[in-house]
Amino acid sequence: MSIARKALVGAMWASAANYISQGVGFISLALLGRLLLEEDFGLFATANSIIQFIFILSAFSFNLSIIQCQEEREHLYSTAFVLNIGLSITSLGLTVASVYVYSLFRELNPIEIAVIFSLAIANIFNLFGQLFDAILQRNLEFRKTAAISFFMNLLNPIVAVTLAFFGAGVWSMVAGQIAAGVVFMFGGYLFAGWRINLVFSRDTARWFFQLGWRFLGSRSLEVVYTELDRLVIKSMNSYVQVGIYDRAAMAARYPARVVTPAIINVALPVYSRLKTNASQLSEAYTLVNYFLIRTLIPFGLIFLLIPEYFMSGVLGEKWIHSAPVLRILAAYAVLHPMVENFRVLFYSLGKPEEVAKVRVIQIIVFIPILLGLVAWIGITGAAWALLMSISVTYVLFVWRAHRNIEYAVLRTITMPVVISLLTVGIFLLLPLPTTENTIVGLVLYSVLIAAIFLSFEMIFEGKALRRHFTYFRGLLRESSTGSGDSQHHDHKADNDPGQ
Repeated sequence: MSIARKALVGAMWASAANYISQGVGFISLALLGRLLLEEDFGLFATANSIIQFIFILSAFSFNLSIIQCQEEREHLYSTAFVLNIGLSITSLGLTVASVYVYSLFRELNPIEIAVIFSLAIANIFNLFGQLFDAILQRNLEFRKTAAISFFMNLLNPIVAVTLAFFGAGVWSMVAGQIAAGVVFMFGGYLFAGWRINLVFSRDTARWFFQLGWRFLGSRSLEVVYTELDRLVIKSMNSYVQVGIYDRAAMAARYPARVVTPAIINVALPVYSRLKTNASQLSEAYTLVNYFLIRTLIPFGLIFLLIPEYFMSGVLGEKWIHSAPVLRILAAYAVLHPMVENFRVLFYSLGKPEEVAKVRVIQIIVFIPILLGLVAWIGITGAAWALLMSISVTYVLFVWRAHRNIEYAVLRTITMPVVISLLTVGIFLLLPLPTTENTIVGLVLYSVLIAAIFLSFEMIFEGKALRRHFTYFRGLLRESSTGSGDSQHHDHKADNDPGQ
């Protein structure tokens, strides 16, 4: 089996394991929503955000450097292991300092402190797990990485739901994180085939840091964007409000969790394979977006039209207060994965600095709007800040992408937007039955929304959908076999991918 073929097969294994884990995770979220309180989720989300800021240094990404290393380097794995030890000690020290400084402004109870330190330990397990996982990926052991990831993601919800059932509260989620981290670290170590030693190479360490600086800026900005909202809400509100917002934001990001494995594990190898052929890369990217937006819009329509049924049906009746936040984030649920696709494009082109430039502007827009709107209208203000900043980010990425590829953005998005408007109009005009059972209502109305959208899609774009799907499947085969350009020319002659 060729390296490219092995990589693609491994990507498929990883995607399959991820989707199974996502399904289990979704069920666990529904159960935890009914077993735990809003305050439990709020405390966990706040503590986790604090830890993500503290562990920004892990963005040096020694694991990515190992995966990308093509030449033989002296004591590569052992040097990374020693650096991880130093990074772990530093992060624990920063955790102690952060808790102390935070306590100067607001008194922390023992449970809050214990949760923060427990999540720090879980992140250290993950740090070493990423190292061993990188060794496996470098050796193209994708099935082993997929197996570890599957059991890690399976154990987390099982532990969390079991402990929540017995009344463990916030500790159920903390224990789930720790259990997953332990499986990730020890499972990776057992499969990696490398045995721990502390031999250290200064030259290799210098090489790690030279590469790591490229990732640090982008990752730091990403943490600010994804975690700051919860800390700002907590500074002005209670843990209950943080929990209500966090669950709605989680729901809005769920479509991204569904499609991101395909973007990373399938689109990334295709983009990387075609990066020297601007014409084919442009077509491949346009096609990914073509299918991406048509996959995501039904999620957005459900969040827009029936957020009360979604939050109550999935998490329980007490979460109906999250519905206004989810309705605001409906467009965010569509735009967020599309922005991730831009990020993958630039990484495949070897231009992470393009992502960092856009992230800087995103943060400049996001922070003042977040602070102002949360102070003014509370948690819905944070949702509006997310939506406005992701919209600006999407426009900026489109602009930057045009400097590298030909991307017919209007031809790609115009028809699904028109179909979305038609779907909203039809749904609102229909004499819909009412039901007090939120689960029945969620299933019934979601199926109806999807059916209306898909019906219009098949009417207006049925032939184009089939043609583009056939072409993109051919690109996947080319990326794995290195075959020629015949399908590329046929598709170009047939039609523009954006139409």
